[in-house]
Amino acid sequence: MKKINRFFCLFIMAISSQFISAQTLYYEAEIPQTTYNPIYPTLNLQQLNKIKLTASQSSYSPEPDISAIEFQFQEATDFTAKHFKREDNRYIAIVDDVWVFRQLAVEVELTNHNLSDAKIKVYIVDHTSYLNNRPLINGHLLLDVHANLLNTTPNKVIDSVNLMRENKQLSLTLFQRVSISIEGEQGFKISSIWYGKGERTFYVHAPFYGNDSNRFKAIGIKTESETLPSGEVIQFISVDYEDEFGNVQSTPMEDLKIYLDRVYPPIF
Repeated sequence: MKKINRFFCLFIMAISSQFISAQTLYYEAEIPQTTYNPIYPTLNLQQLNKIKLTASQSSYSPEPDISAIEFQFQEATDFTAKHFKREDNRYIAIVDDVWVFRQLAVEVELTNHNLSDAKIKVYIVDHTSYLNNRPLINGHLLLDVHANLLNTTPNKVIDSVNLMRENKQLSLTLFQRVSISIEGEQGFKISSIWYGKGERTFYVHAPFYGNDSNRFKAIGIKTESETLPSGEVIQFISVDYEDEFGNVQSTPMEDLKIYLDRVYPPIF
């Protein structure tokens, strides 16, 4: 009986660990939109070069947890805020002994829990109090930042296929994580190398957005072809992906030409 109970407990722990597993996410913003209030004469925070945000997200909660935010300045010493407390879309951390200040408070507000869209405020702390374990900060606003952060979490190659198209070799390489291009296009990232035409990147549409995309990962490329009565061959592409529980789904089969025409515009 003891062996059975022990086995049952280990089984429950294994299942539970699968459901509460968390992944670490990394985001960055280069030269974010910043408003600086020059309170101390020799402190220049006018040029904020970069923000680096580290967060974690578990499979059982849609809201991410912010672990740290690093501020990198052109004319001032960098600093990092850690140990954020969360309430809804609002996160607060207190940082001791930064520049000439005893304490700074860093407040982050996310739009719809989306890590890519963050409003960040840095206050000089005059007084801190708590109401129902909720931090209340009194102090002067030092820095106001609106950051459109890009997900820089490592994105590994997961699958590749080789095709013949227009009598030339076409190689397609699929990356694991849903990505967003500089132009704002989001989907499963595929790198293409078409002999004689060069290397490009396109994104197969994914049926989820924002932080929800962190719950899914691509696992493979599927291709099919159909020969029309005219002899023309139409090639189709789809991406297999799975959620955090291992449930596999696929994007719809789409004409590969639609994606290739975007990155290899036809020459007339």
